Amino acid sequence: LPNDNGPGIQTLCQALSGTHDYTPFCHKDARHEKSNVLTVQLSFHIQSERPCRVMNDAGSGDHSSDIVTAQFVARAKGFRRTMVRNLVGFCVQCMMADDGGDGAAADHDDDDNDKKMDGSSEPSKCP
Repeated sequence: LPNDNGPGIQTLCQALSGTHDYTPFCHKDARHEKSNVLTVQLSFHIQSERPCRVMNDAGSGDHSSDIVTAQFVARAKGFRRTMVRNLVGFCVQCMMADDGGDGAAADHDDDDNDKKMDGSSEPSKCP
């Protein structure tokens, strides 16, 4: 995971924050029930890092590593069905696509009708 000061995840959270049409992040069965134009504030923080011993298959300590506790915070007056889960999943996928991946968004409930936040018909992409 990136550190809290890394510009990538902070830039992504800023881009996803604000007043937007969040339809691509809503459950496919609930996308047309009401307006999905919402004002959302999304942020990411590293809460703690602590060392741990990683065990190998034989059960002995192989090497040490860090356990990182990360927190996404989403604030709004209300959310749509699966919206927060899809927003966080999108951010995690973008963080993991930093080397060689195309950064394509997750399938948002296996629906092929996803739109970008700008309203175009292309699937959402990581910035």
